[in-house]
Amino acid sequence: MFKIVQQSNSNSATKPSASTFLLSRVEQYTRRICQDLDAQIDKRLVSTFFDLFNIILMFRNRAMGLLLSELGGYIV
Repeated sequence: MFKIVQQSNSNSATKPSASTFLLSRVEQYTRRICQDLDAQIDKRLVSTFFDLFNIILMFRNRAMGLLLSELGGYIV
């Protein structure tokens, strides 16, 4: 999901926002592990890992308190 958003944002000529910046930094940070995982497991699982990493990063503070029961709703 986040990769699709990142690709559509890179095609537009608008000024990058904070979310676009965060997505690009996460993509840079996880590129190597995603490539290694992609060689070993299904691409859908790698995509789910990438989305999960982004969601945990976005909702990491205690005030928003990400619950595991809500996690699946954010991945889809």
